[in-house]
Amino acid sequence: MFHSARQEPRPPEIRKTLFYTLKTDQEDHVMLVLSRKTDERIIIDERIIITILEVRGDKIRIGIDAPKEIPVMREELLAKGLETVTAA
Repeated sequence: MFHSARQEPRPPEIRKTLFYTLKTDQEDHVMLVLSRKTDERIIIDERIIITILEVRGDKIRIGIDAPKEIPVMREELLAKGLETVTAA
């Protein structure tokens, strides 16, 4: 469940950015919501780079550059994998 965005004053050079708190059973997480254009990037922990490659209708192609030791998986494949492990 998402809770309301933080409303902190920001310097004028920073565009409007939304932060949502995501409550889970284990811990609270903060979700940063950004707008990006083609060829713009998001950098996480100086090791993961997400690049917006193409926007076409309701589909967005992204590229993820991450170290090999960090698993990157689509959510639906992760869920399917968990179902397979649970059924075994």
